[in-house]
Amino acid sequence: MIPILLMIPLGLAQAPDAVQAESRIDRVTVYSGYALVERRFSAEAGAPGPRAVVLGPLPLGAEASSFQARVDGGPAKVQGLQMQRRTGELASSDRDRLRAQLDGLAAEVRELRSEEQAIQAASGVLDAAVAALTQSDQLDPARLSQLLDFVSTQTHELDQRQIVREREERRLKREVADLESRIGGGGGAARPYQQARVNLFFERAGRAELRLQYLVRGAAWRPIYEVRLDPELNRVDVGLTGEIRQATEEDWEDAQLVLSTARPHVGLDPPELPQRWVSLSRPERARRGLMDLGYSAGDDSASMAPAAGAYLRLKDGEEAFVPAPVASVQDYGLSQQFLLPERVTVAADDEPKTFPLVQVPLDVRPERYVVPSLSLEVFLRAEVTSAADAPLLPGEARVFLGPDFLGKAGFPLLRPGDSTWLNLGLDPNLVVEYALVRDEREEPGVFSDTVRLHRAWETRLRLSASSARPVTVLIEEALPLSTDERIAIEIEGVKPEALKAEADLKDREEKGLWRWRVKLQPGQETAVRWGWKASFDEDLRPVFSEG
Repeated sequence: MIPILLMIPLGLAQAPDAVQAESRIDRVTVYSGYALVERRFSAEAGAPGPRAVVLGPLPLGAEASSFQARVDGGPAKVQGLQMQRRTGELASSDRDRLRAQLDGLAAEVRELRSEEQAIQAASGVLDAAVAALTQSDQLDPARLSQLLDFVSTQTHELDQRQIVREREERRLKREVADLESRIGGGGGAARPYQQARVNLFFERAGRAELRLQYLVRGAAWRPIYEVRLDPELNRVDVGLTGEIRQATEEDWEDAQLVLSTARPHVGLDPPELPQRWVSLSRPERARRGLMDLGYSAGDDSASMAPAAGAYLRLKDGEEAFVPAPVASVQDYGLSQQFLLPERVTVAADDEPKTFPLVQVPLDVRPERYVVPSLSLEVFLRAEVTSAADAPLLPGEARVFLGPDFLGKAGFPLLRPGDSTWLNLGLDPNLVVEYALVRDEREEPGVFSDTVRLHRAWETRLRLSASSARPVTVLIEEALPLSTDERIAIEIEGVKPEALKAEADLKDREEKGLWRWRVKLQPGQETAVRWGWKASFDEDLRPVFSEG
């Protein structure tokens, strides 16, 4: 996008001693909902004394109280800063430049329409060729096969051309709409903006380099993880990407970009406790209102993982490896910053732009998981543990298994050493069968009023012979727990033995969760059985429920 220069009406002209200064955006720190913009500019004085410069137009979304000016170098001192609201029109030269750009986009639109007609014509030729051959009295199988291969190839190429054309058409529509709004329909409509007046004092003649900083609304970023697992689930690569959107009324052109986890809009002061009391109501008086009751900082940085790179071919066939630039990470304990390795341009069009940040080191433990009483599907999942030196932000994870995109999952906040589960879909190589194998009722005897119910289930798992290697499956089931001492539950017929780690025994006692872990070779089948006995007085009517 072309930066817009505004002409200030004569009635709102700046003070005679103020000089309009050219500035450019040098650095932007993006938060959630805000961005901290830093502009660089310069000022000169031929003799010691006061000097004033004006910077603008600046976006209306910038908070007036956040503006600061400082001297990076030179003989000047900042004496004050004043924000002013102005209304201006597009300069005629800028309007002409935008109209020329709009004409260029119109020419691109015409080319896309010609491309669409060419694609339609080519599709018609293919349809006619197929129809002519199929209507022939003598169908040559070899010729038909060749034609079908040709049609398939050409159709695929036409589809790809159509996809590219549609994508370009959407881009052009956005750019045309943006230019038309900036031109203002040709009428040169006035646009409100802010400008900053910086008062300086030069201690001697010379040139000073300065920086203007302000907080502006309309910008945000979010972390997105790209999780790639190999088909055997023994390795995982996780890349952290930053997705940025900004509609701050100004483009960030060739700027150094920093993505921060700090939240400057939340504020630094904790809430104050209100005074709360109880009183008797006074109906004789009207109610006039409602009472509303309503890590340590550090400087160490790390790239967290080696980056991909490229090979340069040297003389005599030698090759040198040149690593690709990667973002650097600054962990300040209370917040993190990701500094992009190169300057970038981000237009103020509120469209998402993504930038790779770091490779995330994770340890992975793959697992197959099944609950036979609820589903005969075997679920693939992996427990991942963060091996990073700093916390990993919560965000969206896009999960790939080999070349296949499995879907999206939530990625929680992970501190160093924390673990989480990533669900990866279904494993088609495992077949599960589940059946009730015992359902008996023992009625009271001569000397007893006790009824006994016996129930048992069996699940069978079979691994396909085409599986590349053995797999381990975790089986989990919930067996009933009694909430009344008059009903006794005894577990019986468990085979093979269930897991007995401390956590497993605790879940078994408190929640009735039983777990088995079995290993299967390709083509192997195994069975797991469990059951329970319920004993109660014949006058009772126990209800077996889930919750």
